[in-house]
This record gives sequence, structure tokens and C-alpha cells, in this order.
Amino acid sequence: MSGSTQRRSTLRAESENNLQNSEGTGHDSESRATVDSDAERRATLAGKCDWTLVVAASRNGVIGRDDALPWHLRSDLQRFKRLTMGHCLLMGRKTYESIGRPLPGRQTIVLSTKGSGLFSSAHRRSTLRVESKVSPANSQGDHDSESPATLNAEKRPDPFEVVADLDSVSGLVEPGRRVMVVGGAEVYRTALDHCSTIWLTRVLADIDGDTYLPEIDWSQWQLKQVDAVKAGPNDDWPTEFQIWSRREPGT
Repeated sequence: MSGSTQRRSTLRAESENNLQNSEGTGHDSESRATVDSDAERRATLAGKCDWTLVVAASRNGVIGRDDALPWHLRSDLQRFKRLTMGHCLLMGRKTYESIGRPLPGRQTIVLSTKGSGLFSSAHRRSTLRVESKVSPANSQGDHDSESPATLNAEKRPDPFEVVADLDSVSGLVEPGRRVMVVGGAEVYRTALDHCSTIWLTRVLADIDGDTYLPEIDWSQWQLKQVDAVKAGPNDDWPTEFQIWSRREPGT
């Protein structure tokens, strides 16, 4: 992977590290039902890769700036968490290091050309999941809220896997989980051919940045669903949540 692209790669997953006590919406539930139904249909196609690429990009293709997201979109962070919960996140080393630990409730696989030797056993053991107690008032919030300062928190190791190539990924995915490719830019580029679905949050603005979504031949993809999302009080811009499916040969 190129150093500059990896260095600048940025994801919603990184920002989710700071998201606490978020509340779901009926709209998100409907989106997930549609996504899961479509995934089940595609999973029946023999020999078809069923990975999902998950990304947010502005109208002019920006996905990051100065090692950070160039926007704040709380509604998108909430959706990202709900749609990826229970599945397997595939990310690059730089992305993993920016998050600092595996995201709760999901399997984590890190793609690095240096393989598992990149992370020492001490580093792996130091990656801890902090689980805070949830009060009745927050029973509908984010049950995976995390803070090192949380009192009465239980810490336990939350392991992750490291692979040197994409061919090694499928054998590590735990039963019942789907692979979600969550960046950075070079991982998107490398894994695109393995994906049959793209979940794209299109930020409806032209934004300055230094990291861009890799080129995608959209003629090979079919837009299956578009959900317009107005900017809420914690969103910088309105967005569209788009679901794209790879076209079958000859269609």
C-alpha cells in the first residue's frame, strides 16, 4: 500500500470511536431490513463474492482531509454502527491504528502487507474493550459506549486478526458474519473486485480534501436504493444513503 494514501486514509469507523449513547431511528431499521434482504438474495448466487464496501464521500469524491473526516455527520455514524454490528470489518493498518482497538460487537481483520508480524503480542493484549454500565434512561442508546474513564468498567482483551493478502480473509471470517470493507483508500481500491455491494453515503456538498474515493466504473453497478437524509442538528450536511449492487454479466 502507498504510504501517502495509507497515511491519509480516514473512515467513519474512526469517528465512531467517539460516538456514545446514539439512538436509532425507524428509518435506519428499514434500511437495514432492505440491505439484509438484498444480501440474502445475492448470497444464493454460486461463486459470487459477497463483500460490502462501506464509505462516505462528498460530491467531488473526498473521503478525508489531514487524517480526519472533513465533516461531522452523527446520523451517518449511527447508521454505520447499526448496519455493521455483528459483522466483520476489514480495514488497513493505518485505519486500525487510528481507531485504536476493535470496534465492539464486530470481528476485525486488518490487512497489512507485513502480515501478523506487524503487531506485537503485547500490542494485541493491550487492545481492550471497555464496557460501561447502561442506565435505564439510556436503555435505547448505544450499549457499547466506551470511555477509559468509565467507572465500574470491565476490561478484557478483544482480539483481531492480521492478514497479508485478501485471499486469507475468507477463511478467518466467523460464521454468520459478512465482510464489510471500511477503508482506507488503498484497501477500498484493492478489495473492490471482491465486493458485490457498495453502501455509499453521498455527502451533498463539494468539500476540500486530500484523500479521495478510488475510481469506480459505475456502469458495472446498479443503484438499488436511495434514502435522502436531511441534515440534523448534529450533521454538517444533508446526505444520501445509496445501495449499489454489482450487475450480473450480460445485464
